[in-house]
This record gives sequence, C-alpha cells and structure tokens, in this order.
Amino acid sequence: MDGDLFKIYNYYQATNNSGFIGLFVTFLIQFFLLIMNVYLFYNYIVFVHCDAKISDIYLRISGYGKGYYMPDDNEVSWAYLK
Repeated sequence: MDGDLFKIYNYYQATNNSGFIGLFVTFLIQFFLLIMNVYLFYNYIVFVHCDAKISDIYLRISGYGKGYYMPDDNEVSWAYLK
C-alpha cells in the first residue's frame, strides 16, 4: 500500500476518508498514459520504423492513388503504377 499507484489513494483516504476517488483518478491517469503510448507506438511503427511502407500499402489497398512510395533506384515507374 506504499507504492506509486497508491499515493493518490492514500492521500484521499487520509483527507476525505474515501480512497475510491484516488483509485479513480489513478485509473484515469494510467488509462491516458496507455492511450498516449499506443498512439506514439503506432505512429513510430507506421511512419518511422518501416519508412512509410505500411502507409504506402494502405494507400495501394484503399485505392486513393496518391502518395505512393517510390523506390530510389527507379525499378518501378509512375506509368507502370498507373
């Protein structure tokens, strides 16, 4: 009961005799951090780690037709892609 997750619980338990509010606030903070980490991880995987190749695959499957990944060695031309 002395860990980091129980600090807000212990504070509200000592001041208001209700630790439930502290647990709820802790849950909200942890949930927000989880959502933020998932978003950052997704952004890294799609746009940084795979060098935008996953977003290129999405563009090709969806059929939007703009913003394709063009290889540097010109193996595939724009006319061939059309």
